[in-house]
Amino acid sequence: MLNKGFLGPIGDDLPSLIPLLFALLIFFATFSFSYSTFSQKNTGFQRDLDVLNIARVLKGTNYVSGYQAFLDSCNSLNPTNLKYRAVITNYFTATTQYLGLPDAAPKEQIEAASLGLKSYMLEPFSVTVGTPPDDEKKPLECRVDASGLNPGFFSETPFVVKIYPLVVEDDRVVKPMHLVVVAWTK
Repeated sequence: MLNKGFLGPIGDDLPSLIPLLFALLIFFATFSFSYSTFSQKNTGFQRDLDVLNIARVLKGTNYVSGYQAFLDSCNSLNPTNLKYRAVITNYFTATTQYLGLPDAAPKEQIEAASLGLKSYMLEPFSVTVGTPPDDEKKPLECRVDASGLNPGFFSETPFVVKIYPLVVEDDRVVKPMHLVVVAWTK
C-alpha cells in the first residue's frame, strides 16, 4: 500500500527542523557577537591596566628625586604590546611658559585625536644634572619607539592618556609637576 504525501522520516519533520535551525543560528550568532564585544572590552581594559602599571612604576611615591631615579624607573619598564610616551611636564602648573601652545579646553570641547596629539607633543621638563660648570639639562621623558607617527595617527589608533600629579626635585628645589602617559597599541 502506498501512502500519498508521505516523504519519509526526515521529510515529515522538515517543517519543524527549519525553526530549530533558525533558533540555533540566532543563538550562535548572538554568542559570537557577545564574545567579540567581551574580547574588545577586555583588550581595552588590559591596555588601561598596562598604562596604570607604567604610571605606577614611573611615579613611585609621587616624588622624583632626580634624573637618574626617573631613568632607573624608565629602564625597569617592560610593556609587551604597548607603545607609549611618558613625560614629566609643568604644562599644567606653569602655563605661562607654554603661551605658544593652544589653551587647554574642557574635555567636551577637545576631539579625541587632538587630545592624543596634544598630550603626545607636550614638552618634558628638563632637570639639572651634574654640578657647575659641567651641569646640563636633561628631559624627563620615557618612550618606546614611536616611528611612523603623523598628525592623523591618533584619529586612527585607539589610545589612552593618563595624567598624574607628582613633585620633582631639581637643583635641591621641589617643584610640582605632572606625569603624562600616552599609550597606544599598533
